[in-house]
Amino acid sequence: MIPRFIQAVINDKPPTVHGDGEQSRDFTFIGDLVNGIYKACHAERAAGEIINLACGRRISLNDLLDSLSELTKREINPVHTESRPGDVRDSLADISKARDVLGYEPQVSMADALAQTYYWYEAAIKNNGNSLSSDTINESKNVESII
Repeated sequence: MIPRFIQAVINDKPPTVHGDGEQSRDFTFIGDLVNGIYKACHAERAAGEIINLACGRRISLNDLLDSLSELTKREINPVHTESRPGDVRDSLADISKARDVLGYEPQVSMADALAQTYYWYEAAIKNNGNSLSSDTINESKNVESII
């Protein structure tokens, strides 16, 4: 979702939002996930446990687009379509077990994560003639994005 929004903004196209945009997600920066996985690999109490790694906060798609607008200094007017059947309205991971068992705490703010992701995509698209395929992303050795 975030990569599609970013690519639309970079290409001066309106992002598509299914529904009213007030649905929320617990967006998590890849660096925080890697940190959590590393901690899980080295925590004795983690063996056999199911542990959520996430950010532990939710943000609406409208708020995400507002943050992207603020970051890029561009007015973003999304195209709203019908909600997709079966879409989850809100999601928020309970990361209390990760905190307790792993000592996990997300380190990257949403604003910083969005900025790092945006600038990576901006450079990748510029270096590839205004297009970005999944092959380009898979070949990159320095992709840091939000999941």
